[in-house]
Amino acid sequence: MKKHTWISILLLTALLCASCGEGAADPADTGTAAVGTGTETEAVTEDERIVLDMTDRDYGGDIFHIVNYDNVTDNQWVGIPDDIFCEEETGDLLGDAVYQRNRTVEETLNIKITSEKIASVDLVNTIRKSVMAGNTDYDAVFPSMIHLPDFINGGLVIDLNTLDGLDLSYPWWDQNAIELLTVSDRLFSVVSDITFIDKLACMTTFFNKEMAKQNDVGDLYAMVEEGKWTFDAMMTLSQGVSRDVNGDGVYDKEDSYGHSSQNDIIYVMLHSAGVRICENTADGVVFSLGEEKAIDILEKTFEMMADKQLFFNRQAFNLTVAEGINMMIDNRTLFLTRPMQTVMVLRDMKADFGIIPYPKYSEDQESYSIAVNPYAATTMVVPNVIEDPAKTADVLQLLACESYYEVIDPFYNLVLDTKLVRDEQASKMLDIIFDSRMYDIGMICNFGGIFNPTLISSAGKPVASLIESNEAKIVKDIEKFLESISDYEE
Repeated sequence: MKKHTWISILLLTALLCASCGEGAADPADTGTAAVGTGTETEAVTEDERIVLDMTDRDYGGDIFHIVNYDNVTDNQWVGIPDDIFCEEETGDLLGDAVYQRNRTVEETLNIKITSEKIASVDLVNTIRKSVMAGNTDYDAVFPSMIHLPDFINGGLVIDLNTLDGLDLSYPWWDQNAIELLTVSDRLFSVVSDITFIDKLACMTTFFNKEMAKQNDVGDLYAMVEEGKWTFDAMMTLSQGVSRDVNGDGVYDKEDSYGHSSQNDIIYVMLHSAGVRICENTADGVVFSLGEEKAIDILEKTFEMMADKQLFFNRQAFNLTVAEGINMMIDNRTLFLTRPMQTVMVLRDMKADFGIIPYPKYSEDQESYSIAVNPYAATTMVVPNVIEDPAKTADVLQLLACESYYEVIDPFYNLVLDTKLVRDEQASKMLDIIFDSRMYDIGMICNFGGIFNPTLISSAGKPVASLIESNEAKIVKDIEKFLESISDYEE
């Protein structure tokens, strides 16, 4: 992601200088570096562009049909261009970039891209019926990550390592996802720059700059860059901010808080410390929440959640997402931890706000580690019944490549928008967040209901005994999952 930082700043400056505030700017000419057939990667400098040589590819006008989950129906995420398909150019910088990306791929490979959105409740059944009937209706599927187990357990998708011609070593494929979603040497799903909904699902900490100034919080960006932005630092700063605004002696939705989030904070805390519910090994999947570090983190998390003066959990007060966000808009929340998509709502608040990663658990951590909300994040799978594997590999590779160069910069601009356009450091924060994403097969699969309902409903219960009492059920679910993977042919 780091290649996008300064290009984004240049584009944003151009946007500000345009007479009507919406002038489009072309990315800088980055030069080229040819890499043969697209199956071998050569070393290139940051300013060179990797070019996939597909001059001999011609698929005779074939249809390439993509289906993706409907984030509007599922999550009510509105006001975001479709990251898979846009029907026409409308003047929207990001939407037009998606449109042009698809046209480039279509013209290069002589194909026609079509797409449809299906709510998650129906998506798995739609693909299952198609696969079981032996139909080649769908060439690629982009479900929400939480439904990935349904595709794997049902034998509906292929191991991407077996898709000849799909080289996943390129920078437009998320290498963190490849490493952490590979199970028993099989990779059924991957995250790439084809989509940006997965990036909007990164659990991000927003801070109210007005409240930060009033409370002498200091330079948070500098803390992040110096590696001093830790959980303890966040808690110390939060303690000095909470106020019983209405003076009734009870902290509730009418008061001000240092830190606000929701039940997701449980896995956010684990992942920010580099700890996952399950670890992938050469032999499969190992449940790891019983380890001392994981238990310590969970205990600290539940302690924070129980402190009603320090931490506001909008779900504990039955507030909607909008009501929780409005507390920050009303200058009653210093730190708000939510998916990156929240920036779409905060852009209208009067006070300035900033974007920073969720803090490291401790200062001795080598780097930040960012949780990805699996209920919202998009992933990519390929049905195990497809018409032409070579075509599928070429289309996906070129879509990802063109997205990397032509879509991600406009996406940065969408996130930064005019509220953050003058905040050069915010773009650096996005680099840190997107480059440090954590994926957890244990969270995605929710083995034995470990996250929901076990951890969510565990307030006040001793963590160690809670984990121990549920471990047998969790391990049994893991064994079933590994059995379903072993059914796939080598």
